[in-house]
Amino acid sequence: DIFDNFKELLSLDISFNKIDKLPESICQLKYLEYFDLSHNKIKNLPEDIGKLKNLKYFHLDKNPILNLPNSFFELIFLEIIRLPSSLLDSQKKKVKDWSKEIGCEVSFK
Repeated sequence: DIFDNFKELLSLDISFNKIDKLPESICQLKYLEYFDLSHNKIKNLPEDIGKLKNLKYFHLDKNPILNLPNSFFELIFLEIIRLPSSLLDSQKKKVKDWSKEIGCEVSFK
């Protein structure tokens, strides 16, 4: 797997690449702090996305994502998150409430 060689990666920008699916192995990047997936075709995040415990900046805007996996809410060190406006209203409310608890700036685009 490509991510086996980059386990200590701190920043990853794969925006504007027409990516429609992420491999589960991306969740092995436990040192990742900045992750930009914006402007792709991703519909679902890996179930174990919450393993990216050091993530501070997560850009998911401009993807057709409707729901977030439960483990997403384990990303308690996030400072800034950009989410797609396509998220279901119930998910947006959950994210807004959660982001206030952890002091994270959130936007939907």
